Order: sequence, then structure tokens, then C-alpha cells
Amino acid sequence: ENAAQEVTPSTGIVAALFNADWGPFIPTTLSDLGSVQDLYGPPGSGNGVDLAQQAFLGGAAQVLACRIGTGGAFATLPLKDTTGSPLTIATVAALYKGTVGNNIKISLAADIDTIHMDFSVYYLGVLVQYAQFLLGTGDDALALQTAVEAAGTPWVTVTKNLLGTGVFAADTVALNNVAL
Repeated sequence: ENAAQEVTPSTGIVAALFNADWGPFIPTTLSDLGSVQDLYGPPGSGNGVDLAQQAFLGGAAQVLACRIGTGGAFATLPLKDTTGSPLTIATVAALYKGTVGNNIKISLAADIDTIHMDFSVYYLGVLVQYAQFLLGTGDDALALQTAVEAAGTPWVTVTKNLLGTGVFAADTVALNNVAL
């Protein structure tokens, strides 16, 4: 006879220190994970994330996870201006150090309405972030930085540099799926 098996609810808290290819580091962030689905954003992916997955499979209700290590470098892309010798007027950078940043690509193009620019971020070919900003302000770099900050992205940051004209060069406003 097949009796119904009683399901025991998840209980307990597990602390996990692990190495991953994306996400914040100790001591700045202790990620409070309430489910396996929480692993698909920060703190990241990689071999160490298996520890948190196994904790949930073992019955943990919560995992307090910290990424440890050095993480390597930030993936970056300089955006140039219209001067004769183009200067970097803004830099797009992956939010965290690690190899995930090498799989992030961006596109920057004039919108069909011709008064806006579209900034798109792709991870493994999937659109993960979009921001739009007004053209013709005289400071494209600041407008992009402000739009990306307002979007609240978990993928990239944009930093305006103090050099140059502030207006993006023609080849910068035609970036199409360019890797950081």
C-alpha cells in the first residue's frame, strides 16, 4: 500500500563562503538567499554556488552567502567623443569583477524618434537592461550615466569622465553588440 509521504518544511540557516565568477565580495555584501532562484542574480554563478544549491536541497530555509576571492578585473568599454583625437568621455563597466563581465555586450544607437539614444545591455545574447536618454543636451556622457543610474541595473555602471566634449563620436553612437 502506498501511503502519502509527509513533507517536512525547510528549516534552518546555512552560512556559505564561496568563490564565484560574478557578484559582490566580503565584506560589502552578505546575500540573504531565500530560495535557489535567488542564485541567478548576485551573488553570481560558478563552482562555489553549488554549495548554496546543495544547502537548499538539503532542507535549508535560508542561506547567508558571501563571495570570497579577488575576482580579477572589471570588464570595461571606453566611449569616445567628437574631438580630433577622440578622448574617453565615459566608461561602461561590469558591476562586479569576474569573468561574467566578458559575456556582457552593449549597443548604443539613435532611437527611431531621432531625439533619444537607446542603451541596451545583453548577457549571453539576451537583453538584460535598457535605458534611454535625450540627445542634444550637449553632454551625452552625463545623460547616459544618469539614465543608467535611474534604471537601477545589476549589470553595468557608466562613469562620465571629465575630459573631452561630452558629445559621443559617430562610431560610439553606432555600437552594436560590442563586448565590454
